[in-house]
Order: sequence, then structure tokens, then C-alpha cells
Amino acid sequence: MKENKYIYADIGGLDLYFFRLGGPGLCNLLFPWSRMIIEAKKRNLTIIPTTWTSLKIGPYLRSERDKRSYHDFFISESNISLFKKILLLSFHRSKILRINNNKITFSDLCSHNILLAHEISKLVKQRHLNSIKNFSGKGVVVHIRMGDFKNEDNETSLRKGVWNKRIPLLWYKSIINKLTFINNKIKIYVFSDADDHDLQEILDIKNVQRSYFGSAISDLLALSKGGILVASASTFSMWASFLGQNHTIWFPGQMRSQMIENKNIFEGEVDYNDALSQKIIDYVVK
Repeated sequence: MKENKYIYADIGGLDLYFFRLGGPGLCNLLFPWSRMIIEAKKRNLTIIPTTWTSLKIGPYLRSERDKRSYHDFFISESNISLFKKILLLSFHRSKILRINNNKITFSDLCSHNILLAHEISKLVKQRHLNSIKNFSGKGVVVHIRMGDFKNEDNETSLRKGVWNKRIPLLWYKSIINKLTFINNKIKIYVFSDADDHDLQEILDIKNVQRSYFGSAISDLLALSKGGILVASASTFSMWASFLGQNHTIWFPGQMRSQMIENKNIFEGEVDYNDALSQKIIDYVVK
């Protein structure tokens, strides 16, 4: 059997080589891509450029702000042309190690955090990096995911670990109030796919401001720069925490994986009436 010479991340949906129909969202796509990067380094394989651009019907039907096409986010991982890519994937499959999205978790990636953060910064087009270069991240970044996430009548399912649901705004308010009680001058940056009127009770809080840097990938990298991340129930928040290795606060039942290696950094669940960790308090005071 011939040894593989190339590697390709099969990131989901119907892959037509230059764009995809359907498939997972951005941060779920990063799992097979990350495994590809790790294996390419380990086995000295040539990367076949990933098919990032996608057409999804759902965001249009739901009138979402972000259409999730991921067009013009990334540069090619290698100088392989589209013609050669089609030729390799169609007729030389035995030469290719294909990586798909099956059962890849953060526990598989944690020891490669520095490598993956570096490779993502190389992959993202410069204009997206430029948009966040003046954002220091000092303070608190809050990710409120709504979009295709459904409201829950109560918090029971969330507390049992049900994923991809809306976190109550009341919880975000309680966490922000805890933080601003310690330091009433700390900056709070809110990132969300919701409209302003849906977030008004959060945006009305002193020191809170809405942030948007022009694209999902820019916002992800900006969130990763935050000193403290108040997370949503999504892989978007997980990747921000993983890439940034920042203090991360989760709603009860929503911390699915340990991603922070530094024991001086807090990651954990905080309920409405819970006291904040001393690690969080020390950061906020400073």
C-alpha cells in the first residue's frame, strides 16, 4: 500500500472543491482542520487547501445577520491550484489522508494549543487581523449567542448539559453585575449575533458596549484576546477560550471540556448566587 503524500480536511457538507453546500458552522469546521494541521506536521504531509466557502439556506430562512458562508476568511494552506486539487481528490485518493469531523474533541487538541493558535493566525486573511489589532481585550468579553439557538422555557435542560440553547440574559446580567461590583470601571465588551433591541437590558448596563469587528473570524479572535470570557453555550465560545487561554465563566451545566492548561487561569461554571473565583477577583481588581 502506497504511503500518503497529501492530507485533506473533509470539513462537512457537499464538497464541490471550490465551495460546499451546507455543513457545520465555522467553529465545528475547525476540529477536522486542526487535526489535519497536527497530522501534517507529524507526518510531513502536503496540505490540500480546505474548501471553506459554503452556501447554507438556514441563515437566509431565519434572516440571520451572519450568512455563514466563510467566504474570504482564509488564505490557502498550500500553493496547490484548484485544478490540481480536483485532480488529486478525484483520481489519486490513495495518496491522500482524509480527515473528517468524527469524534474530534478539545481533549485531542489541548496539547497543541500554541501550534493551532499560530496556524490560525497565519490562515486568516490580513484584513480580518487588521480589524482587531487595536483591540487589547483588557476587561471582560461577553459572548451572547442567539441566531439559530432556541429559547428554553426553563433552565433545566441547560443545567443538564443540553447544548446549543440560549443562555438567559438574566444570567449574563448577574455575572456582569458581580464583576462591575468589584471594579465599576472595568470595560465590558458584548459580542452577539442578535439585534440591539434583543440585548437592550444588557447594553443598558454601565460600562457595557457592543463590539463587532466585521466578520465571525475577527470576532472569534477578538473574544480570544479577552481577559475574562463570559461564554455562551456554543463551540464559538469554546474556541475563543481554547485559543485565548483566558479566564472563562460558563453557565451551570455548560462547561463540556477542560481547555485551560494554566492552573492560574479560571475556567468553570458560576451560578447566579455563586461567589466569583479569587482568580477572577484578582484580575478584575488589577
